[in-house]
Amino acid sequence: MPTRKAGYNKQYCANYRKTWHGRAQVLYGAAKRRAKKRGIPFSITRDHILHLMEIQGFRCAVTGKEFCLESKNTFVNPWSPSLDQISPGKGYTPENIRVVAAIYNYARGEYEDECLIELAKLLLNPLQEI
Repeated sequence: MPTRKAGYNKQYCANYRKTWHGRAQVLYGAAKRRAKKRGIPFSITRDHILHLMEIQGFRCAVTGKEFCLESKNTFVNPWSPSLDQISPGKGYTPENIRVVAAIYNYARGEYEDECLIELAKLLLNPLQEI
C-alpha cells in the first residue's frame, strides 16, 4: 500500500476549502453544527448553498462585493462567504438564508439590516443626523 506524505490530508482540505464546492461544504457543516447546538431548524443542503452563491454571481447578497476564498493568516477573510439567517434564530431553511460577506454577517450579528445601514451612514458622515 502506498504511503502518503505527512500533511497530505491537511493540504488537500485547505485546497478544497479554496474551491466554491469546498466552501459550500464548510458553510453547510458549520451551520448544521450551530443549528443542532441551538435547537433551531435546519433543512438546507450544500447544493442549495452553492446554488445561492452561483445565482448571486459569487458576490455578497447585500453589498454586491465579490467573495474571496483566500484566507489571511489564520483569520477569516472579511470578504469570504458566510451563511446568514435573514431572521436570526428562525433557522437555516431555504427561505431564511442568504450568502453574505463574513464582515457583514459579523457586524450585523443579531440585528436587522436597517441597524447596520444606519451605522454605515454614521461612519460615512459622523455629524449627519439620520
